[in-house]
Amino acid sequence: MTEALFYPMAAQAFLIFAVVILLAKRRFTAIARQESDLKYFKFFQGSGEPEHVTAVQRNMINQFEMPMLFFFGCLAATVFGRVDDVLWAASWVYVGLRGLHVMVHAGSNNVKLRALVWMLSNFALLFFWVWMVL
Repeated sequence: MTEALFYPMAAQAFLIFAVVILLAKRRFTAIARQESDLKYFKFFQGSGEPEHVTAVQRNMINQFEMPMLFFFGCLAATVFGRVDDVLWAASWVYVGLRGLHVMVHAGSNNVKLRALVWMLSNFALLFFWVWMVL
């Protein structure tokens, strides 16, 4: 059971890489379509980026907020021998909800749905931590 959280952590890491790739693709496309000026990226000042790029940029920032508590929690649970089936399931629920959050944010960007998925992922992470500590 000591390696059980490795795969959810790897999935979350690959999700972050997918967002990085999507962001690069959208930025290059925006520059090619002249929706964004290459000069903007020198200091990130000026006319900015189109909304479809900004949404992914914001999501990229999100990947280094709450998910860091997930990675740390997985490592802590492994080091302290707290991994069980419940934590394993909670970790996959969290990663699944984070993936859904990326799809909504980079897709329709429906704010109400995005907020709901974001809150559910935070509740899954809170549950993970409470279960691990108790």
